[in-house]
Amino acid sequence: MRARAWLVACGAALAAGCTALPAPRPVPPPAAGTPANPAAAEARQRLYRVQYDGPAGHGGLRLVLRLAAPERFQIAASDSLGRAVWSLDHAPGTAALVDHRERLYCVTDSDLRMPEVALAPLPLTALPRVLAGRLPVPPPAGTDPAEPDWRDGQGRRWTARLEESEPASWTLWEEGEPRLWWLRQPRGGILSHRDGSQFRWRGVVDEPLAGGSLTPFTPPDGYERGACVDGSGAPGSPPGDEVGV
Repeated sequence: MRARAWLVACGAALAAGCTALPAPRPVPPPAAGTPANPAAAEARQRLYRVQYDGPAGHGGLRLVLRLAAPERFQIAASDSLGRAVWSLDHAPGTAALVDHRERLYCVTDSDLRMPEVALAPLPLTALPRVLAGRLPVPPPAGTDPAEPDWRDGQGRRWTARLEESEPASWTLWEEGEPRLWWLRQPRGGILSHRDGSQFRWRGVVDEPLAGGSLTPFTPPDGYERGACVDGSGAPGSPPGDEVGV
């Protein structure tokens, strides 16, 4: 079973506006020792409006994030008319991606990593933290809180600027140059990549998650199962290329 790349890609790249982004693919989990950072102090439900601009095109989505725990969350995306486009269900050890337009879904026990160049450095578990304006990778104990500069479990360098103990900006470095950087905005943020890609989002609603928990994923009635693979193998595939879910 096949699905169009731009639909599938929107399912993994949380905010690409249903443009020409590639599909997600499973990758090995992060190296041992990668620190964890709670995305929120309590279970929350948040609505975001997201805009994307870059080499792959431009567009917008409405995102609903339901966060029960740092590794237990769901994201649902809809278009400007309120029609469901894709949804993601993430739990420890498993992730499920649903393409509502093609009525397909996939499930994997590996971490999904977005091949879209602006999002590829971030594992799925970092997305709630980034949306909420927190550091995607927390500094280890002993890091100077005034000028955070640290290495993650993969040896990558991160820096951050804090204002009143809250992140105002952060940067991921590669070979001495910025690769990915974020800047806080009122109720949102701007995530930029050195290739010119940029994601902007703004929180519209933030409220406690009803019941404080999420129901386990079940395939929607009438949907067929596909594979969580990237059939094109390259970012920026044009609309119409076909890949697995």
